[in-house]
Amino acid sequence: MQDHDHFSMQDFLCDEAFQNWVLHPDAASDAYWEQWMEQHPQQRPAIFQAKAFLRELRFVHHLPEEGTEEQSLKQVLLRIEEIERAPVTRPALIRRIFNMSLSGKIAAACLFVLLLAGYFLFIHPSRNEKPQQFATSFGKQQQLTLSDGSSVVLNANSSVTLKKPWSDNVPRELWLTGEAFFKVVHRNADSTQIREADRFLVHTDDLTVEVLGTAFNIRNRRGKTEVMLQQGKISVRFNDSSKAPVVLRPGDLLVYDPAEKEILQRTASPEKYVAWKEKKLLLEDPSVAAIIAYLEDNYGVTIRLDDPQLATRKIEGPILLDNLEDPLFILSTVLNIDIQRNDSLLIFKTKPTKH
Repeated sequence: MQDHDHFSMQDFLCDEAFQNWVLHPDAASDAYWEQWMEQHPQQRPAIFQAKAFLRELRFVHHLPEEGTEEQSLKQVLLRIEEIERAPVTRPALIRRIFNMSLSGKIAAACLFVLLLAGYFLFIHPSRNEKPQQFATSFGKQQQLTLSDGSSVVLNANSSVTLKKPWSDNVPRELWLTGEAFFKVVHRNADSTQIREADRFLVHTDDLTVEVLGTAFNIRNRRGKTEVMLQQGKISVRFNDSSKAPVVLRPGDLLVYDPAEKEILQRTASPEKYVAWKEKKLLLEDPSVAAIIAYLEDNYGVTIRLDDPQLATRKIEGPILLDNLEDPLFILSTVLNIDIQRNDSLLIFKTKPTKH
């Protein structure tokens, strides 16, 4: 596998291993890329942008007219035959095509047709409108008002992608990476007469949340997706077709781990799950390990403990999140530790006991 340390978003888009992970994820690739991002937090923004772009390509529903693919394939194969017969010196690429088997020529022709289709679908401005993306950097939040009046609060190190403008006769859809809180506007006040166009859909890597009009939080981190419903009613559909949809009601929390194929549903405190909007950290399990995971995901740092026992300690009460210094001060004081910094690496070292 290539060295991705200095890849740009464009480099990731062109990388076959990255493409396979985004478009055909499995437990092994999820584990590799999650570990890689933990080791290279500075590359998270480029990865999130590339992932959002590739996922957007997956959901473009445009099919050529009947017979178009066959006609295009015939034209390309005919052109290849003409090149073979031409008595001119061929460049290296043409010589490679000339020496291909028939199946190889067909594969090359199909690739050409796909590239041509991609140009007209995703590049040519008169044929397709560019998706709109909103993204936050480490330690930053952003509040958005969508064209239908719905609002989104993006947590740090997160992004949403949507097609604009939305029209009144199609469902509203967007794709989330990271964490966001949604407050969705009803298109139809009569919940018994919901039309297809009234639907509001939020997609993550592993599932889709369908909303009629409600307030909820989605966290898509570390290979898991957590959905916390504050108000209203939502339906959660999984990309894994073997999993039945789940309906959530206010106070319900759903945690989905696709690698383990595990769905956990229980009641929880919505106020704790959305406290980050007020720049506070309130965890149901306020262990140091959970606090560290949150700080790494939202501030782009890597934290190591010289004493593994520190991870099990708990810190009750809210932790302010105006900036990274606030939680680090709380942790250093409560845990009686020194924090050593080396760029984005933070090492928690237990202070020696005084005699």
